[in-house]
Amino acid sequence: MHRYQNVISCTGVEAVPVSNADMVGTQLTYHLLNAELSGTSGVVADYVVLPPGFVHGTHRHPKADQVLIPLEGPPFEFSVDDQVSVVNVGEIGVARRNRWHRLANRSDEPIRAIVLFLGVSTIADAGYESAADRELSAPGT
Repeated sequence: MHRYQNVISCTGVEAVPVSNADMVGTQLTYHLLNAELSGTSGVVADYVVLPPGFVHGTHRHPKADQVLIPLEGPPFEFSVDDQVSVVNVGEIGVARRNRWHRLANRSDEPIRAIVLFLGVSTIADAGYESAADRELSAPGT
């Protein structure tokens, strides 16, 4: 029988640096909940640190809703379908499945947040599509 932890420390797990072509800067991701780590189904949870100047360009997750819950740090820019909002500690940013979204830390301080992917058991299940990739594959380009 596999034993899972019932209490998981946000900083008690190994940090995974995450960057890709859609990102300016590297976010630190601490994987907290998923089918493999915690035996949870239907939710993936990560604790992330977004450095000053970090931008995650426009992308979407076809199979998961994404929820961003800032815990500490300055407000951040969060756009869903080109509607730009500012998310503060005490607020929640929501990008429903298959909606184009982006986020940016325009400050000189890091942002610490919980990121949830709902309706999936692993991050790979959420899917990922970059707006830049879509534009490159469009007819006539």
